[in-house]
Amino acid sequence: MTRFLSHAVLCFIPLALLCTPAHGQDLPAVTTTPPFQGFQLPTELGTMHYALNFGERVRTGYYGTGGNVWTTDFSGNLGYLSSSETRPLNIVYSGGYLYNTGGVASSIFQNLTISQSFNSRLWTTHISDAVNYLPEAASSGLSGLPGLGDVGVTAPPVGDNGGQDILSRTGQRISNQANLDVERHLTGSTSLQVGGGYFIERFLDGGSDSLDGDSFDVQAGINHRIDALNKVEGTYTFSRFSYENEDFTISTQKITVGYSRQVNRKLSLHATIGPQFVSEAGSPLASSSVNLSVDAGMVYTGEQYDYSANYTRGVRSGSGIVQGAFVDSVFGEGGRKLGEYMHLSVSGGYTHNASIGNLASGAPTTQQTDFQTVVGNVQFSRVLSRNFNAFLNYSVQHQDSPTVAASTNAFSGTSQTYGFGITYSPRPLHLGHK
Repeated sequence: MTRFLSHAVLCFIPLALLCTPAHGQDLPAVTTTPPFQGFQLPTELGTMHYALNFGERVRTGYYGTGGNVWTTDFSGNLGYLSSSETRPLNIVYSGGYLYNTGGVASSIFQNLTISQSFNSRLWTTHISDAVNYLPEAASSGLSGLPGLGDVGVTAPPVGDNGGQDILSRTGQRISNQANLDVERHLTGSTSLQVGGGYFIERFLDGGSDSLDGDSFDVQAGINHRIDALNKVEGTYTFSRFSYENEDFTISTQKITVGYSRQVNRKLSLHATIGPQFVSEAGSPLASSSVNLSVDAGMVYTGEQYDYSANYTRGVRSGSGIVQGAFVDSVFGEGGRKLGEYMHLSVSGGYTHNASIGNLASGAPTTQQTDFQTVVGNVQFSRVLSRNFNAFLNYSVQHQDSPTVAASTNAFSGTSQTYGFGITYSPRPLHLGHK
């Protein structure tokens, strides 16, 4: 009871701080509108931004304990964008320590994304790599974990983004994704592009229920800018997925055409679509099929609010739960300023994973496994002073899994997370000149 009361008292501290200005009192140490609220990724060349976070969260339904699990988290974020216009370097880091109560093991998390570009009159080369060490499947913000105060902040993508992973039960895992793209400008409007990448995922304490996997892809395409507002493209991509200690592999080939349009200075649209040919090997029931690949979305950026929405359809590795999956995913996020010192951020999506499913525990099977996954996050933040920001957030994760998936490492049910905390985030540091 004493521990519960101490946590309850802590819950009301940030609420009191947030509600103080409601009676017309002045905010301490704030005389003008701050340029940001909490941690933001740098967009100006030659700048570095960092933040230190302290928070508390309570989570229900995820760990299988039958009760609430309280977590105290200490974390930090860093974003760096070099000053070079022709060779910009971008580094994004998020990491910290989660101290759990209620019989749940404490853990650390680490995320690091590094990207380097080389630009010249005729050539553009982009190299990127992302390493993630997490105690669960990513579902929220820069850290990937709900309740940590980073809703609305996401690292630049490395390779294709195919939607939300299948949620798995708690357990440390490490992944690494690298990508290389080279573009040759033929004219001022037309260019050729080739590239490729790989992805590896290892479950460190998931036991035999988790599937360690590897994948790689190569692609080639042509891009043409019709005018200042319209662009078209055509791309061919080959991918292969394989799994440790198994002969089963999945290969895909897709041919897509795409169109993007800058409607105005605030709104942009994009869409790519085409057939995806899927073939399997290493199983007596291996077969081939044709799938539809889609990637379509929109981005709106205004002065008071911004939002984006995206739909993807294609084949993914299976998130360590199944050997490959057909995926449909809808995801959106947005943010809105609430006066001078407050901000609201939301994100969420729905993903349907249908296993390709001709192998289960080393034995052939025709059973297809479906996973319906919904994630949602909302966060309210309030500036306390020039360098300090308080936040309250709520996250929900829900996943329906059939009975036949009980032997896998898949999460099933509904989990809710309530979090609050304080972020120390000073002004961006200017390093060097443009």
